[in-house]
This record gives sequence, C-alpha cells and structure tokens, in this order.
Amino acid sequence: MFKLVNGLDRSKQVHLSADEKIRMLHYYFVQNPGPDDYYAGIQGVVDVKSEHPWQLASDEHLWTFSREKVEEPRYISIPLTSDKHLNTFAAVTNQAEPSWVLACKTRKNSKKGKKSKKKMRSPEEFKKCELATNFSPKSNIFPANNGVMRKSVMLNTTDMEGYYDTLLVYVTSSSKPVDIWGQYFYDKNQQTTVTVPMACNVFNIYEIAQITDGRIFHSVVLDGLNSLSQAVKISVVTLTCQSQIKDGFGVMRLLIPNRAEISYDSSFPLHNGAETTAVFRLHSPLDDELKPEVHLWLNPSCTYSISMQASPQDVVGQVVQHYALTIPVYVLLNLMLVLFGQMKQIAKHGACLSFPEAHLSHAQPYKVLIVANLVSTLLWRVGPDVLDKLMMPFPEKYVYPVQLPGTLLSIFLYLVAYVVTLSVYFLLKLLVFIAEVIFSPCLQRSIPLYKFAVVPCLALIALRVCGTVAMAVGILFYFITVVSAKVELKNGQRSASTYNIRFTILQLWLWITLNSAPFALAWFKNTSFPHHLPNDPTVGAAILLLLAFSVDGAVGRSTTNRIGCWLVYACALASAVYGIRHMYRSTLLAGAAVVIASAGLSRDDKNAEDKSESVKKLN
Repeated sequence: MFKLVNGLDRSKQVHLSADEKIRMLHYYFVQNPGPDDYYAGIQGVVDVKSEHPWQLASDEHLWTFSREKVEEPRYISIPLTSDKHLNTFAAVTNQAEPSWVLACKTRKNSKKGKKSKKKMRSPEEFKKCELATNFSPKSNIFPANNGVMRKSVMLNTTDMEGYYDTLLVYVTSSSKPVDIWGQYFYDKNQQTTVTVPMACNVFNIYEIAQITDGRIFHSVVLDGLNSLSQAVKISVVTLTCQSQIKDGFGVMRLLIPNRAEISYDSSFPLHNGAETTAVFRLHSPLDDELKPEVHLWLNPSCTYSISMQASPQDVVGQVVQHYALTIPVYVLLNLMLVLFGQMKQIAKHGACLSFPEAHLSHAQPYKVLIVANLVSTLLWRVGPDVLDKLMMPFPEKYVYPVQLPGTLLSIFLYLVAYVVTLSVYFLLKLLVFIAEVIFSPCLQRSIPLYKFAVVPCLALIALRVCGTVAMAVGILFYFITVVSAKVELKNGQRSASTYNIRFTILQLWLWITLNSAPFALAWFKNTSFPHHLPNDPTVGAAILLLLAFSVDGAVGRSTTNRIGCWLVYACALASAVYGIRHMYRSTLLAGAAVVIASAGLSRDDKNAEDKSESVKKLN
C-alpha cells in the first residue's frame, strides 16, 4: 500500500525499510502533521525552554486546555504525587508536536526554612528544571476525524516516583484550534471487567458501565476473549454533552497485553443519542491468563453508556478467516481415504465400489482426524529430542498449539470438506460424460507413447516455469485418460474398478492443483517485476504427479494394492499430523498417494470382474 502511493514506476517493489514506511505513513495517512523525517523529532532528553511560561494545570485530576489559537508556546505542569490512589496519567492532544509530554525533577529551593503550600504550587516554583525526559514516543495516533489528527499518551506514574516530580505538556503556538485533555487517576477506578458472552446469547445485551463523572479514559477488560473463534460487539452511546462540540472525539481501541497489537475504531459522533458499535476480535490467539482490554478515549464534557452483545456472525467470520484454509487439506484427506478404501477392496475382493459408495463407507472423520490426534499425542510424549535423532518433525499440533482448530471444529470442517468433495464429484462426472459423448470416436484410437512424451515436457515446464502450471496442464492429459477409461468400460475393454480408481486420482490431482494455485502468484510476479521471489515449493508435487503417467500399472494389483492401500492411509495420516498448517506437505503426500495408486493399476484388465462372485459379495 505504501509503495502504491509513492513511486510505483521506479522499482515496482514494496519498501522493506522501516524508516521509509514510517515516513510515508506519516505523510499520507496522517496528512503530514509533523516533519517528514519522523525519527528526527524524537529525542530522549530535551531542553526545557526557559523563555516559555509555565501554566499550572487547573485541576490535578482532570483538566482541559482549549483555545481557538495559541499565540505563545507554554508548558502545562502537573505535579506528581506519592498518593497510591493516583497512579496513571493520560492525555490527548490534537497538535503534531513530536516532543509534547515531558517529565522532570525540579531543583530544590536553596533558601532555608519552611515554605507555604501555596508557594510550592505556584508556577514559578515549578519552573526549575532545565532538562526533561521525553515520553512522547509512547504516544498512539488516533484515526483522523474530519481531517483532525489526535494522539494520546498513558503513563504509569508509580514507576516515576523518586526520578521525577513534575509532568509537562508542551503546547506549541498555532493559528488553528488547540484542544488538550489531561487526567490523573487510579487505573482500577476507571476499569470494568466483563466476561465475554457466548455466541448463542445473541439477544442479550449486557450493560457494562455508565460514565457520568467526566473522564477522558475508561478501560474494559474482556475476560474470555482469547480464541480466534470468538468476537464481541461493544456499543457506546453518547447520552448528553455540556455544549455543542465542533469536532467529534472518542475512540475505542483493542489492546493486547504484552503485545503491540492495536485495533482502532472510528471516532464517536458527539451528540445526544449518538451510538457507535465496534466488533472486537483477535488476529492471533492468546494464553488464558492474558486478557485483552478495550481502551475508550472520551470527551470529558459528555456522559456515556457502554454495553456489550455477542456477535455470532462475526464468530462465523473468524472461523472462516482463520480456519477455512484447512478445508482444502481436509478434501485431500477425504480423497486419500476413498483411495485407501478402493485399493483395500481390490486387494480383498478383486473389485472396488464407485466413488460415492466408497466415500460413504471409508471417509469418516474418525478414521483420520482422531487417529491423527492420538499419533500427535504419542509423538509429543516421545519428545522433540528423540524425534530429532530419528529425523522426524514435531507434530504441528504442538508446534502451533492454539492456532490449529480443536477436535470438534476440525470434525465440523472435515464434514464441510466431505460435502464439497461430493459436489465436485458430481461436477466432474458431468464433464466426463460430456467429453465421452463428444470425443468418444477419437479416444477409441490409441496414440502410442503419448504419455512418455507428455512427462518430460511437463517436467520441463515445472522446472523452468512453475509447478502449478505443469499440474494444470497435466490434469488435462489425465482427464483424457479418465474419459478413455470410461469409453473402454462402455466397450467392455476395461473394468469398472480401473475407471473408479482413475476417477478418484483425477479428483486428487484437481485438488492438489487448486491447493498449489497460490504459489502460481510467484511465477506471475516474477514475469513482471525485476526482483524475483524464491522458487515455488510445488515443483516436487508436480514431478510426483507426472510420475503417475510413467508408473501407470507398473507393479500390478496383486503386489501393490495390499501394501499400497496402507501406504495411502499412512499418507493421509501424515497429512493430518504434519500438513494442516504447512499445506505444501499435504500436496506432496497426496501426490505420493497418486503414484502408489497408479502403480497398482493393471494394464490388462479386460475380464469383466464386475460379474464375479467376489463383486456380488462386495455389493
């Protein structure tokens, strides 16, 4: 995004420099309120300018500074206290001054004797520090509202005790309106902890808090929002405002403890009855002990009502966004289990069922997902050190313990993939029927050695261009092979089992190609941009699929189908353990299953085995 707005015609690349990104963000997103070089204005220690007057905050706890314009720069001073019931300072400004929040320790008065409390709190007494620590880098920028940029800062003053005794807010001269809010408070008094409701409680609205005492900050701790499959809506209603406010102010922000993950929402409209609703959800899961917080920055001249409601549609959106990519992998698991069942039936009965029958009888989720869960647990018990010595990777479930879906969610997504697999089956069956009707005369003529000519050509495409492109071209040739098997079956030259196996392999090939399609973006990009991305990892899967032409019927049924069916099941199991997160592993394992099944096909199966006694028993 940053490169699209600045010099796309120069290098056609996204900037990798953090400094350049910050500069462009400052210029385009925040409308360049400060200097072009953001870091140039940030200093750890700054000089307190003696020529600028000091102004004591009107109230230690809550104060505002509002002017149509500021003729002379000044410092607003806030004395720090050792009172344990005041431990947090928060402030908001609409000025772009890079060094606007400072802390210093005033020089002690050299005169002996006691001083009156009034004299100690006078501005002249506080104007005694020459250097100050700059806390402005802790600022957070709010979204621009009507072209007005605001930023906030929140400091824990307990950590400052003994080092500083005065906070300074710098106000620079400006011909535009200046608004600054500040508050000194105890954090627990302006915090509400709520339990996130379940998605089924969609009709219940939970009241969180009524804010009527005038404050600029309130925190809502969301207990239970730690999963990617959760979402909640928080509404803020502006009840009353003391006066008409020209520029609306109010921001909700989701803050993740111990992380730099911040999500902003738009500003509140500040008029009576105005309501703003924001949906809060996580981009990555949290441990149970960590609790996200919603920080609300408010205008102190208004009163507010805060409520919460479950958001089931956003929960579904979270599941789709974070877990839907597992569905293509589960489709591959479905198809590998179907292939396993068909090869097992051929080894046992000499024939196999059609795809929908084998799919119904062998593609149950417990045959792979629950077994994979047990295998993952067993490997976890063995330990990573032993697996390292055996050159085995650690199960994905424990490498990413909370980023993978749980067992129940996995079974649900697997059933979704089950339905998707059947839908694609009917579509492919229709295409095979149409191709059979149109190309039947052509396919009755055999083309010698065409498979052996196809393999090196497609391998060259995979190595020199893109593995996904080779897969896409190869699937067209394999589609011809399936249609040819259908024609031969109709003519009595080929058994139904051969056609059934080839049709399952065709679907596996299709889904392997679809799973590898995103890697084709690397190839498309490399054709247009000067800096090439690394080679795509689909070359290996493409070579495996092309081997299906070469090894077709090379071993035969008697040897391969008894051992091969369990090798295919092992591929499915390994894909469930190692390929849910790393999807390229699933494509490699599915490609291996295709090669094993192709090797087990018989080159001479003209006997009508479907009429045998074994097939009757199978049916």
